[in-house]
Amino acid sequence: MNGPVSALFPGVTEDMFLYRPGDLGLGQAASFDTSPGGRLNLTAVFEPSNAITVGATRLNRRKGTATQTLTLPNPGSLTVTGRGAKVSSAGHPVHGRAVGAGTVRLLIRARGGKLRALNRTGRAPLKLSIAYTPTNGDPGKRVKKLKLRKKRRWRG
Repeated sequence: MNGPVSALFPGVTEDMFLYRPGDLGLGQAASFDTSPGGRLNLTAVFEPSNAITVGATRLNRRKGTATQTLTLPNPGSLTVTGRGAKVSSAGHPVHGRAVGAGTVRLLIRARGGKLRALNRTGRAPLKLSIAYTPTNGDPGKRVKKLKLRKKRRWRG
């Protein structure tokens, strides 16, 4: 580290900081002097995390649907799209929906050609694009592939 080193510690008043002239090597211990009447000009910028944690997927083979769990670190906006997929959360479509921090459960259903394939063959592969933008943050994206399965009823 080049130049003087200063640090803030608990118990030191707001009009005082600790100071040590000279360089300090990495991992090297040293003593600091107090400097009363001085202030440090510090600025902190908080960038909220846009990391999406994709949890377990539970398939309902009777209905041919899936429940996907997501964990979001901060409040923000969530959009989930996919070709041939209808995605909802708590009965509402998930497109630019405001969500809080924590766990979000998504209900995933097939539609259109994917629904016809699911009913005909019992399988429908889906590719979901999950976009999450935290409040005052940068957007983050994840892709989740899953295969809806449906138990077919045979009529004989």
